[in-house]
Amino acid sequence: MITFITNNLAIGEFSDIVGQTHEETLQNIRNLKELGITHVINCREIDDEMEQKGFRDAWHNETILIRYIYEPVPADPKMYEGGLDLSMDKVRLGFQNVLYAIGDILFLQDREDKILVHCTAGMERSPFVVAKLLVDEVKSGWTDEEGNWLGYKGKPTFHQFRDMSDAYKFIKSKRPQIMEHYEWIWWDENGRN
Repeated sequence: MITFITNNLAIGEFSDIVGQTHEETLQNIRNLKELGITHVINCREIDDEMEQKGFRDAWHNETILIRYIYEPVPADPKMYEGGLDLSMDKVRLGFQNVLYAIGDILFLQDREDKILVHCTAGMERSPFVVAKLLVDEVKSGWTDEEGNWLGYKGKPTFHQFRDMSDAYKFIKSKRPQIMEHYEWIWWDENGRN
């Protein structure tokens, strides 16, 4: 289920795009176009050929242009016991790359673009990215889905987000199933592994 957090930024899950068949995937992409989505950023750990093929075919066969960007964020390294050698630095780099990609779209290209950020279930990685954007970038000019101004160039507004917990509460009010990762918040605020 796709959830708009601001009028420019939505959180989704893999199944919002990739269906059981190629035709279902194309229909999902048509639905994204109807919602006004201009960019999809996949921050899953692995890319999916069906997703890429769906966006290519939607462009070639139906002239539906939605930019697809893959910026992987590795799984939390604590999930691997003696398995892959993933450090929190790789997770941090993955998050930073997603944030840079979104920043390039919204602040260097066009503030009217609408971005869908998705991970596997839209519960962990993509909400963290959106919370980080709300805390760090709201000062650059965000509005919610009703057009209410959320902030501009550091001027206080009625809807400033003080910290990540404040941003998570806002996101959770719109998408209750998200999971707040306190260790990611701690790492983000302290800048350490």
